[in-house]
Amino acid sequence: MPAIDFTTALARLLREPALRREFAHDASSVAGRLHVRAEDRAAVVALPLAALERQAETLLRKRFHEARKFAPHTFALLGERAWERFGSYALAHWPAGHHRHLLDALGFCEDLGTPCKSECNRLRFLAANRRLRIHWPTDQRGGGLQILFRTRDGTLRESTVQLGI
Repeated sequence: MPAIDFTTALARLLREPALRREFAHDASSVAGRLHVRAEDRAAVVALPLAALERQAETLLRKRFHEARKFAPHTFALLGERAWERFGSYALAHWPAGHHRHLLDALGFCEDLGTPCKSECNRLRFLAANRRLRIHWPTDQRGGGLQILFRTRDGTLRESTVQLGI
């Protein structure tokens, strides 16, 4: 296994609560198991656990707030349980890349079983970068069709057509 640098070791510690618990008991052993480069090992071992825990929670809260921007109805449906549910999801999933907040929101909605199907459809549409999509979500009152499309400049447009069925 190749050696990792300080930043990579820090990222692993921030992402993995179990690793932080092990680190609290034996930081040197964890640094060795992670194969931290010799020149970075002392700095990693010296990381204060309390600061790691605070930073890990800060990152999780940032993810929560960013995902909530993409899926406000889903988060509203969960109410006070949203933070706990998102925390459980987020510990097992860590999307990367430019669209990570969108992917986080989509993954969370899918993990929940999509309580707000129209919102999950919108997130899938955004993630897939499609031009047009039509859905019949079960959460649309009155039997409506959800129409998602992109304008030529890439702007998302959404319409709901209510059917008198």
